[in-house]
Amino acid sequence: MRHLHYSLFAVTLATLVLLISIYRITALKYHFSSPNDSASGQAVFASGVEYSLPYPGILPNNPIWPFKAFRDRLDLFFTFDPLEKAQRTLFLADKRLSAAQRLFVEGDSGRAVVTATKAEQYLELALIKGRDADVKGTDAAGFFETLFKASLTHRQMLEEMMSRAPEDGKPILNKTLDSPKKVNEQVSHFLNERGKTLLTPTPTN
Repeated sequence: MRHLHYSLFAVTLATLVLLISIYRITALKYHFSSPNDSASGQAVFASGVEYSLPYPGILPNNPIWPFKAFRDRLDLFFTFDPLEKAQRTLFLADKRLSAAQRLFVEGDSGRAVVTATKAEQYLELALIKGRDADVKGTDAAGFFETLFKASLTHRQMLEEMMSRAPEDGKPILNKTLDSPKKVNEQVSHFLNERGKTLLTPTPTN
C-alpha cells in the first residue's frame, strides 16, 4: 500500500512539474516594436505546392492554452504506432504554425514568433518520428511526401511573416527558417533515394 502511495505521489508530482514547465514555455513572449505595415519588397519563397494547414483553434493568448498544450503532449505520448506518431507530430507542427499566423495577423507578434518556433521544433520532430517508422519497417513513403510539402509550406509562411515582422523580430524568424529548410533537404534526399520525382520551387516577387 505504501508503495502504491509513493507511485501515485510520484505521478502527481511529475504531472505538476510538466504542467508548470508547459505554462512557463507557453507564457514566454517576445516584445518587439510595431510591425511593418507593408512588405519590404524582397522576394518571398513560393512553395509551389497545395498544402492546407488545420484550423488553429484555441490560441496561445488564451488562458486555457497551457492545458491544451498539455493535452497535445499527452496524446502524442500515448500514441504508440510509429507512423501514427509521426503523423500526429506533423499535425501539431501545422497547427502551431496556423496559430502563429493568426497571432501575427492579430498583431501579437511576440507570441506569434514563439509559437512559430515551437511549430518548427515539432516539424523537426516529425522527421525524426518518420525515420523511426521507416527503420521499424513501416511504409512511410506517403508520410514523407506529405512532410516534403509541409516543409515547403512552413518555409513560405515563415518568410511571409518575416517580410512584415518588426525589425527586431526578423533575426529570430530567420533562424527559425533553418528548420523547414533542413527538413526539406533531408526529406528530399530520402525520397530521391526511393526514385520519387520532386518539384523545385523558386522565389517570386
